[in-house]
Amino acid sequence: MADLIANFTLMLKSLFYQSNLNTINMQGTGFSWLTRPMLKREGVELTAAQSHRLYEYFNTNPSFITLIVGIFVREIKDGKTAFTTKAVYSSAFAALGDSFYWHALRPTLFMLALFVCVNISPLGIAIYPLIFSALHISLLAMGYPLGRHFGEHTILLFNRVKFSRWANIADGMSLFLLGAFIGKLLKGGYSEDLWILIAGLVAFKMGAILYRRINLNIFLWLLIVAIIAILIFWGILS
Repeated sequence: MADLIANFTLMLKSLFYQSNLNTINMQGTGFSWLTRPMLKREGVELTAAQSHRLYEYFNTNPSFITLIVGIFVREIKDGKTAFTTKAVYSSAFAALGDSFYWHALRPTLFMLALFVCVNISPLGIAIYPLIFSALHISLLAMGYPLGRHFGEHTILLFNRVKFSRWANIADGMSLFLLGAFIGKLLKGGYSEDLWILIAGLVAFKMGAILYRRINLNIFLWLLIVAIIAILIFWGILS
């Protein structure tokens, strides 16, 4: 029961640990604020030098902060080079977290909410904050026990679930939703024929594939040509 309370308290505090974000040590003060009580619970006494190093530069994705605290506590309790591990994992999870939570998940949830709002119900606007917050808080809640248990081997767990690919999956979902949304607009705005919807989806998906495989300048010129061709096509039809 005491462990549950401590983990719950850590999770709540992790929602505010960026309050002292600054240009000198970024999230270092917040990391120290979260870590000291957990070290005390483990009976770990820091030397003066170690205590000072807790405030060192630290920066990671907020969703992974409790996980890194758990890893750090496990490593320092085992007498290992926890400060080096902290630096390595903060960078690794900054990259993983930013690519998934910020660069992939947010656009996907936005497109999902937009599609639902336009086609089903305005209540779809709640999709974005509810799903994003649920995933964020869930990882904060599970982070410390996972990091405390696996220590520096935690990365193997994320490799096993192929977390680095989740961003690509989310990108694919957002592209599909955007294509479906554009196809729906084309179908509703110009024609009730099913082929209009299918053609729009196929064209959008082909554009997404080309964007990943050819030079950006070439892609932009092809996009301009395609837009002009579409405008001419619709002008002839109208």
